Amino acid sequence: MGGFSSKSVRNVAIIGHSGEGKTTLCECMLFNAKAIDRMGKISDGNTVMDYESEEINRNISISLGIANLVWKDTKINLLDAPGFYDFEGEMISALSVADSAIIVMSASGIVSVGGQKAISYCSLNKIPMLIFINGIDKENSSYFDTLKVLQETYPNKIAPLQIPLMEGQKMTGYINMLSGECNKFSQVGLEKIDIPADYKTRYDEQKAKLTETAAENDEKLLEKFFDGQAFSAEELGDGVKKRHIHLKRHCRTCRKRNT
Repeated sequence: MGGFSSKSVRNVAIIGHSGEGKTTLCECMLFNAKAIDRMGKISDGNTVMDYESEEINRNISISLGIANLVWKDTKINLLDAPGFYDFEGEMISALSVADSAIIVMSASGIVSVGGQKAISYCSLNKIPMLIFINGIDKENSSYFDTLKVLQETYPNKIAPLQIPLMEGQKMTGYINMLSGECNKFSQVGLEKIDIPADYKTRYDEQKAKLTETAAENDEKLLEKFFDGQAFSAEELGDGVKKRHIHLKRHCRTCRKRNT
């Protein structure tokens, strides 16, 4: 791995309630970035983040795990924090140096206590966050019920970047909310298809929420939003990025004042 300037390094905390799949998500990211050549499993005790004997025996994270990957010329340090309350200090330690956080939440149709605490801590400290809804293929799980309860719990703050296409409990593709493209999994990769008719209403509703979120920190986009004009995929992406940059600047300012 070559040298990286500070501008090309990001610290990302992976946080949330215990058992929601944080360590497995890290394993997937490391594998997709080719930082590892095979994916380990919690049940097999061979994941990168959980390597201590007590973690392997108990199938839980006990201490903060750290690993890194390179993605699009950026070095990303993953900080995998335990979810149990007994180890809350590990999460706070990770967030004290994090540029942003990924809050992992199962598609159970509820907002877990650990998820609420993670969201509250990030909101209080102005840390940009992304919610990753996990386990959508499990029995009795529902991505849309979970999204609904999140949007009801945190009004005008939650907007999806992707919507999964489901056939029963199986994910068969996804809709990219920024570009409006719909992709279906196939044997040769991704196949572009039209948005299914039964997803059109959901797409329109969530696109409106995403558009409003993107416009909040850009005067030109806000003016365009009030004029009822549609945003391009690039404008949506820029608006979302500016919202995170705005939060990150506040976060760093708060940290400087507290030191």
